[in-house]
Amino acid sequence: MPSNTRYDFVPDLLFYFNTLFLIIYLKKIDISFKKFKILTIFFLFLFIFSIFKINNFYSTYKAVNQKKNNTVYFESIIKNIKDLSEKNPSYPIIIISTNVWDYELVSSIFKFLQYKDIKNKIFLRLDYTEKDMKNELEKIFYERLNDVSFQKAKINSWSNNPKNEWGYDDIKKYAKTNNCIEFQILTKNFTKEINSTCKNLTKYIYN
Repeated sequence: MPSNTRYDFVPDLLFYFNTLFLIIYLKKIDISFKKFKILTIFFLFLFIFSIFKINNFYSTYKAVNQKKNNTVYFESIIKNIKDLSEKNPSYPIIIISTNVWDYELVSSIFKFLQYKDIKNKIFLRLDYTEKDMKNELEKIFYERLNDVSFQKAKINSWSNNPKNEWGYDDIKKYAKTNNCIEFQILTKNFTKEINSTCKNLTKYIYN
């Protein structure tokens, strides 16, 4: 069953490769069924199938294109942070999570900043509390992100590689200052105003 995501692309491609090989095979064996050649019946089936497949191809194309745009956008944000860090090597970078579902993104951002060889201290601040969590899964994510923010020893119990995936600096060691780089993670429907005191502010807005 197609998922209408970019992951449908490879199965779709394989289907048409296999179809080509089947056509070649049917042409060679030249079998008929009730006076109709199997190849003719197969072409009729393929035509009908393709009509229904066109819409799926378009959905897959949109998913692939959206993924490409999201990647370019994310890379541009990371590059901006990289440029700011080079200009201000002593400025701490404050990553602000505004939604507990930022969970994987929080880890990805840290890994990308590490890959870019950014030497600034990187802190994680959560703009929500445990009381804001709506279910048990959100509570688990909150507890883990809170562990990361304060660099609690509990990280070692649920992460195989805490230093490389969640190695933020302890937020308790962050001395509030205007000389900092703020990176806000926001969803498109986020309406709350975040008071920023940093001289440099970057917003990453996603769906």
